[in-house]
Amino acid sequence: MNEAIGHFMQALRSIPDRNPTTLIPPGSDQPQLTANLMGIACHQLGRLADALVCYQQALTLKPHYSSALSNRGLALMALGDPEAARAAFQHALQLQPDFPEAHANLGTTFQEQDRYAEAEGCFRTAIKLDPHFARAWYNLGLALQAQGHYTEALQSLRQARGLDPTDPDAPLAESLILLLLGEDAAGWPLHEWRWQVEGVHPHGHPQPLWDGGDFSGKTLLLHCEQGFGDSIQFIRFVPWVKRKGGTVVVQCPPALYTLFLTMPGIDHLVTTAGTLPSCDLQVPLMSLPHLLRMTRATLPRSTPYLKMDARCPSFFQQQSIPPFHLKVGLSWRGNPKHKNDRNRSIDPHRFSRLWTLEGCTFIGLQKHPSASDLAAFAGCHRWIDPGSRLDDFAVTAAIIAQLDLVIAVDSAVIHLAGAMNHPAWVLLPKVPDWRWGAEGDDCPWYPSVRPFRQPRIGDWDAVIDQVFLQLIKKKKGA
Repeated sequence: MNEAIGHFMQALRSIPDRNPTTLIPPGSDQPQLTANLMGIACHQLGRLADALVCYQQALTLKPHYSSALSNRGLALMALGDPEAARAAFQHALQLQPDFPEAHANLGTTFQEQDRYAEAEGCFRTAIKLDPHFARAWYNLGLALQAQGHYTEALQSLRQARGLDPTDPDAPLAESLILLLLGEDAAGWPLHEWRWQVEGVHPHGHPQPLWDGGDFSGKTLLLHCEQGFGDSIQFIRFVPWVKRKGGTVVVQCPPALYTLFLTMPGIDHLVTTAGTLPSCDLQVPLMSLPHLLRMTRATLPRSTPYLKMDARCPSFFQQQSIPPFHLKVGLSWRGNPKHKNDRNRSIDPHRFSRLWTLEGCTFIGLQKHPSASDLAAFAGCHRWIDPGSRLDDFAVTAAIIAQLDLVIAVDSAVIHLAGAMNHPAWVLLPKVPDWRWGAEGDDCPWYPSVRPFRQPRIGDWDAVIDQVFLQLIKKKKGA
């Protein structure tokens, strides 16, 4: 079957504009099977609309074809229509109740809509039908993690890893739970599986990977990966790398360039748009804790390691802010492309209770806020929006340095405040990203950052209530 799909993919690549159903050989003994396999080939090539055409042809030939229905559901999921996908999977299960793949696929539709208990039930049914179904074990692990059942999640992910040792998704997910729980010695080595995950792009540098040893007489390239916040968090390791010997070159996005000029230990800083000098070795920033054998106990917590550029002028010189006011920076959204952004970002209208506080001026730290977002501040009598000046993180750092407090969701802004050792409150979902820990009133990476955690999944109102009360206390103590 895989061989047939491969042949179809080759044919589709050679004739990209052709209706895929016309490639189905006439007189086939099982035309419905051929159409179904052609649909799978189209799906794997990203031709989702064509895949739906093929699955529909298979269903026209055989209306009770449960496999084609399930595959149709997968294509609909990929097209962003979980409701239609769910209907397809449920139809497949009506026809074939003992179809483990359809149960697992149905679970992913619930997972996509944060209905994790229902997703868990689907994955458990799939595993009961097929105990060797590695992907169902993996998805069960994710559903358990999303509900905060970390021990059970680890067990499921390890079961998936044992059944399919070549799949990178399970060890990577396991690493993130271990890091969340503070088990760094076990978590960081597994985190290296991220380079094998589909959609995670390799570093693209030809130099050999640094092994963490002495590199005296050589030049080592450190390059950023993933988001701005990750780069800000992991640039702290540069001085520890520098102690290993030779010349340290750091490559970063242009928006971080001026900010990173304040980082000690960098011999040569270049942007991703610039020309790199000759380098002997390379390493991604997020591999440094593994190579340096860092744990929660040995983690470098000395802050600030990033500072305001002294050349940046005072942001508030032109603002008339009463001297007794607390200047509070706000950021409510992270990167919208982040897979968990819907759980970690907050609708700014939820902050409206804060506008009733006397003696506070709120300053926007949100890059490119939408018109809808800005409308949330219509009732805030003391609100300042820096606008496009936030395109450069050095400017953001200069503004943060002049604030009394930063309040932000899990985003680059909170990482920057923490790296500057500036007072900050991070607003976290019930199941936070690994770097903030599963519980507690402190942040292991940033001593100046205080977490405010959801008591229940999705309950941002309780978080804002706590922020409101603590702002009153802070104002009284100002």
